[in-house]
Amino acid sequence: MKYKALLFDVDDTLCQTAGTKSKVFDRIYHNHEVFHKVAIDEYRKILLTARDKYFDKLVNKGFNTYARIEFWFDIAKQLDIRIPIVELSEIVVEYWKLTYETIIPYEGLVEMLETLRKMPDLIIATLTAGDYYSKTEKLITLGIEEYFDYNFVTELVQKPKTDTAIYQYVLNYLELQPNEVLMIGDKPHEDIAPPNKVGIDTIQVTIRGDFQVSENGLLKPDFTANHLDKIVNIVKN
Repeated sequence: MKYKALLFDVDDTLCQTAGTKSKVFDRIYHNHEVFHKVAIDEYRKILLTARDKYFDKLVNKGFNTYARIEFWFDIAKQLDIRIPIVELSEIVVEYWKLTYETIIPYEGLVEMLETLRKMPDLIIATLTAGDYYSKTEKLITLGIEEYFDYNFVTELVQKPKTDTAIYQYVLNYLELQPNEVLMIGDKPHEDIAPPNKVGIDTIQVTIRGDFQVSENGLLKPDFTANHLDKIVNIVKN
């Protein structure tokens, strides 16, 4: 078998998370009267601005834990409200709890991982943007944490996933050459171009269907998969 390690993105590669945040924020609004100073439409509008700032920090630093509390501070400032200390802590916990509850595993997820796990001497890891804690909780929520040997996150290098730093870190940590590793993800700018740049083969997962598959350049994947079972076939062959 060509590959000694498989690296999986998580969000919208193994499970659907896109499009779920609006439901989470709406439930937080309804659960906490402190936000009812404004109508829900105004609350949603302010959320969009705050989220843009939050994701800018995530993209620029590759690490989002420190930005979580800043996100809610920014919302409170724009709403001109003071969120009590304990309630703010509860809101942060509730946000992540609701986030995990809305995750939808893709069809064939467990079957794929069980098949891959039976392959001898194959390292299976995640490689995702963000922090270790939240990504581990997603694996636990999906019930798939036992299938992974490592959970690599951009927190380790403090650079965005669009940078090659996290990929080089994984190669060095696992003591593998680029041609021994396969990266699987859905986002061309994060999961395809950077690993391609360092010589890692790539699979673009197209289940979500909202990212175009490039035909040339660094954005072009070596393989595509519109169902998780196709990943097994690619690894075997």
